[in-house]
Amino acid sequence: MGGVAFLRPRKIKRLLTLFVLIPFIFLIAGAVYFVYTYYSIDLARQLEEPSIILDRDGRQVSRYSSEIRQVVSLDEISPFLVDATLAIEDARFYQHFGLDPRGLARALWHNLRKGRVVEGGSTITQQLAENEYFLSVSGPARSLGKKIKEAVYAIKLERTYTKNEILERYLNRIYFGHGRFGVEAAAQYYFGKSARDVTLSEAAMLAGIPNAPAIYSLRDHPDNAHSRRNLVLARMEELGYISADQRQEAEAQVLVASPPQEKAASASHFRLRVEKELRKVFSDLYPTMSDKEITNLIYNQGLTIHTTLSLSAQAAAEQVMTERGQALRQQNSNIQGAFVAIDPASGGIIALVESLELTGTYPRADAKYNLGSSFKGVLYTAALENGYTAASTLLCAETAFPNPGGKPDPYVPSDYGDRYHNRALRIREALEVSCNVAAVRIGVEMGLDKYLALAARLNPRLAQNNIGNPAHLQLPLGPMASPMNLTLVYAPFANGGYSVEPYAVTEVRDRDGAVIYQAWPKRQPVLDPQLAYIVTHMLKGVQGISQIPYAAGKTGTSDNRNTVFVGFTTDIVATAFFGFDTPAEASFVGSAAGVAAPAWREFAALYYGESPPHDFVRPPGIEEAVVCSVTGQLATYLCPDSYTELFMPDTAPREYCQEHAGETIEICQSTGLPANPFCPQELRISVQREAWMRNLQCWLHGPPLEPADEQEPTPEEEEEGEEGEEETD
Repeated sequence: MGGVAFLRPRKIKRLLTLFVLIPFIFLIAGAVYFVYTYYSIDLARQLEEPSIILDRDGRQVSRYSSEIRQVVSLDEISPFLVDATLAIEDARFYQHFGLDPRGLARALWHNLRKGRVVEGGSTITQQLAENEYFLSVSGPARSLGKKIKEAVYAIKLERTYTKNEILERYLNRIYFGHGRFGVEAAAQYYFGKSARDVTLSEAAMLAGIPNAPAIYSLRDHPDNAHSRRNLVLARMEELGYISADQRQEAEAQVLVASPPQEKAASASHFRLRVEKELRKVFSDLYPTMSDKEITNLIYNQGLTIHTTLSLSAQAAAEQVMTERGQALRQQNSNIQGAFVAIDPASGGIIALVESLELTGTYPRADAKYNLGSSFKGVLYTAALENGYTAASTLLCAETAFPNPGGKPDPYVPSDYGDRYHNRALRIREALEVSCNVAAVRIGVEMGLDKYLALAARLNPRLAQNNIGNPAHLQLPLGPMASPMNLTLVYAPFANGGYSVEPYAVTEVRDRDGAVIYQAWPKRQPVLDPQLAYIVTHMLKGVQGISQIPYAAGKTGTSDNRNTVFVGFTTDIVATAFFGFDTPAEASFVGSAAGVAAPAWREFAALYYGESPPHDFVRPPGIEEAVVCSVTGQLATYLCPDSYTELFMPDTAPREYCQEHAGETIEICQSTGLPANPFCPQELRISVQREAWMRNLQCWLHGPPLEPADEQEPTPEEEEEGEEGEEETD
């Protein structure tokens, strides 16, 4: 018995010790856990900040953002909206330390009385903790462990920031549905106004949405939204924020969401190209980054992205393409278009449109189309590099060219309406009127391999994917190329002989302003500056652009109904394209001289306005000679017409015109002037040639009239001919 009495107090003592020690151990463990969690929490986490895209003049073009948010200060938010938020979310916000046991008990009591959840128990600080850490990092704080971490986070927030700073951060963070984060984005989306300008009724409506955006959205569920608003107003009256009259007046208002402000973003296709370029840049700079991490860097890290775009050029291009597109779609609803403009000095993309709707993701600027005669400027440049001059002549007459490398064989090219000039054309003239027969003939005489080699030299992107097969005689009339590659191939003519490569991003800075990427344009000398100037001088006379003194260019119309015009000045190279993605849907909507060239001229007028660029600068060393316009030889006083031609050094003709060297000339007796080709033979007489007869011809007689259903082609139609025959094997 004594032993038992002796052990009982010892047992009791041990039990008491355990009862004291265990809570103490838990207390110590909890304190350690609290301290560890407290100091491991990083409050430097910043709001996801959109990256801004700027044009070359520093004007904002667009932005990348996974969240539509505009951060504002507390002073920029309506007091009604601040009070409404405090009333419905955390009326004791300015009294508690981040956690509010009293508020939690009160919310529980109110919810039990109403039989439903009418008030939350989490403080604004706790909600901010959940939104900033748990929702963004590890999901909602639903487990006990996460709730404890949330509470620690809230306490640290309270000890680090002022109440107003926490409230401001909260109001800029919370989600309002439809991709809108923060009160400013929500006010703009639902009511088309700033958060500082919302009324009491609108403020209460907005304050009620974050509790359940999918249920209380004014756009999707207006009845629910109004019921929630009234609950917020009642709580504001209960707390003394507003009077009964104010509540009743606000409740009486039926709110309607403002019309959506979204529209096709300006430069939407350029924005896609910038993102693609950034992904390549960042994958090279940060090879260990995943695609998801690169996306986060682009969309959420507040980058400032400087680009090559000119907003004024982009606006002009978008206006031209939409207006022209609307008119063309009255003829064929399937027609599409693209517009590309680059800076010839660097290759920077100045403007980009890849659909007539200004939307969509199909990269038409890089898609291959039959571009008709648009590369003839390159063809004749190759000729001038291989022994020809601008005054060399090529016969335009019906000719059957053997075509063993393609179909048909033989190949018989023609100009518009199966017509022929039936005379020799100087290369300058053949380029200006886009003679198809002359183009095929020069290809046969020179060799199309030289043509393709020059195209790849002018635009290095064509080295591995050129515009056609040199065995196909149709190649000068139907190259397969993208509008972007066509634009690039003419850049050396505009910049004095340098190839360039296209790019969109010039510089990227992080949110602190540090440069993390700097672009370096790629330029290579590929063309003699004298030759570039001579060909440019020839292209200035092309129909469709000759009326603009500071520009040069070339048209192209293909048999599958694509129309294109590439034009350039000293500071821009641009291509306007209208055509069809699917040949089966194509129909004739006009020639390039009547469709694409006017669009280009309109763009230039909008872009330059009253400040046209300076003309092309002639390099030294180019020779001049007065030549006969018929033979291209040195002119004599007997030649009916002459002009001053440009030549590379030591290539000017040395022989005088032989065709007009005779001492006699035929006179038309009707006018007494030198006969023209249409004067009747019976009216012609031979007389002694005299100096006054130079440059004169009979004006009375002309070509015979044709039947009414065979109208004479317009200059534009004659210039285009039947170009762009598809290459076939």
